[in-house]
Amino acid sequence: MASRLSIAREQTYAMENGTIAEDIKIEQAKLARTDLLILQFLIWWFSPPAILKGWFGRGFAYHTGRKYDTGMFKGKFAMVAATTGTSEDTYAPDEIDGSILAVLWPAHNGLFRYSGFDVLSPFVAYMPGRQDETGRALQLNSYRQRLETLESTPKLFFHPAEDYCPNERLKPYVIARRPRMSDHEGRKMGNGYFRTDSGSSASSTFMPVCICSVSTRASILVPSSSLISASITGTSSVKDGWLGR
Repeated sequence: MASRLSIAREQTYAMENGTIAEDIKIEQAKLARTDLLILQFLIWWFSPPAILKGWFGRGFAYHTGRKYDTGMFKGKFAMVAATTGTSEDTYAPDEIDGSILAVLWPAHNGLFRYSGFDVLSPFVAYMPGRQDETGRALQLNSYRQRLETLESTPKLFFHPAEDYCPNERLKPYVIARRPRMSDHEGRKMGNGYFRTDSGSSASSTFMPVCICSVSTRASILVPSSSLISASITGTSSVKDGWLGR
């Protein structure tokens, strides 16, 4: 058994002994000093693009026992800002592509929550590639408003550790809850926001903000801001005060 390769064991050893590759150390340092991580990407085959998933796999490292409520990033916040190629209707819970929150579950729970982040409700711009200039302007304005009101953005609900048995299944008397988008709070608002039934929100001022994005023509633009003092980016260009992704 000792001679078998264990990726998890090798990763832990590298973290504990400082043998992580230098370029990965740089990315991990950015995560360590940020208060808020924003992952911005287009939804590609129902997930982030491969280049961003590669960043997840190389940049995040698991420490034994440090997950969920005791995760490495406890006390920090994270949010997805995504664009889609199809309409908002197709990502409703009763529509063909399924709930947008189900599509984003691997990022929300498997990456953010697992590593300790509090997860803010995502911002989604639907079908920007098929919008006219007026529609794109509305999406950009909605995203600007979201970035300006992050402190009041609701958090997604996740069960705390005390709701689970030792086998990590919910205790029999605990009613299962999952992040959800209601008609009133989501689809009928028509502005790219969706809220949850958690009733809570972020209350701190975020500084610095770490944005990890993937360059694509399908994405909307990201406003340049003094909050963005630590930026993890793919390729980007600056034009008229905006970062083009």
